[in-house]
Amino acid sequence: MLQELCERLQAEVKYNRRNEFTLYELYQALRARLKKKIGSDHFIVKLLNGFDTGFRNFSDHYKDTSTTFSSQEILDILNKWLEIENKFYCPECNRFVIYQKINGVETILCPCGKLKIK
Repeated sequence: MLQELCERLQAEVKYNRRNEFTLYELYQALRARLKKKIGSDHFIVKLLNGFDTGFRNFSDHYKDTSTTFSSQEILDILNKWLEIENKFYCPECNRFVIYQKINGVETILCPCGKLKIK
């Protein structure tokens, strides 16, 4: 889902020849794109900023068997992500928002237009 949001919002991810990205790289690209397009004071950017620490620790260390995460820690990360993800999802058209620039006007909205972020 994170990769799809990056694609839909045209987030820039640093190229690598394997075309493989960590969750944290995608997360950083999404956050940077939104910060640039809607500003650091927007509530979605603030949600993403608040998500950073736990997610970064998990995404950096989930393969390290010496680092353990409790079920509750993982559940907390998942629930915070779902809260963020829902900010991009329109229940009317059942689609995620997309970035568009039409006649010089930038928008971030769902296909039916009911959910508008910018």
